[in-house]
Amino acid sequence: MIINATVFWKEFLEYLEVNDDTTEKIVFLVAKKERAMLEVIDWTFLNDNYGIKTTNYEVSIPKELSLAFINLCKRNNYYPIIMHTHEWYYSDENISFSKKDLLFMKNFVKVCRKLGLNLAITFWVTNGKYYQQCIFDKVSSEEKLNLSPIKLSIE
Repeated sequence: MIINATVFWKEFLEYLEVNDDTTEKIVFLVAKKERAMLEVIDWTFLNDNYGIKTTNYEVSIPKELSLAFINLCKRNNYYPIIMHTHEWYYSDENISFSKKDLLFMKNFVKVCRKLGLNLAITFWVTNGKYYQQCIFDKVSSEEKLNLSPIKLSIE
């Protein structure tokens, strides 16, 4: 599935330049299906707007906030995307989801399916230079993990 997020990535990289501490950042994004691709139409930085607690290695999203996001997506037929960072911004280190990330993702998808959100759900992890993507398709809860880090290219 192709996801057009150029505007988001540009803003996010500018955000990292201003907020360059090493705590993890987290963003909820929503996308709409446009022709054969998903178009990211809106996003919110949870660290700034909702006072999310983060450390260098961990972020915790309140259950109520996750449920509100799921319900927003369900009501508006939005495709949810959750993006977070791992520290070492702009490094060439290989970026990948942690075991804890994968557990969160699977649990989040289970809740989405129980609440009737049956669209594809995407997760990104980034270091500001590369990102890794995992998409859970709309029918099942099977993940399609792209194990190769993808270089961010903002033109």
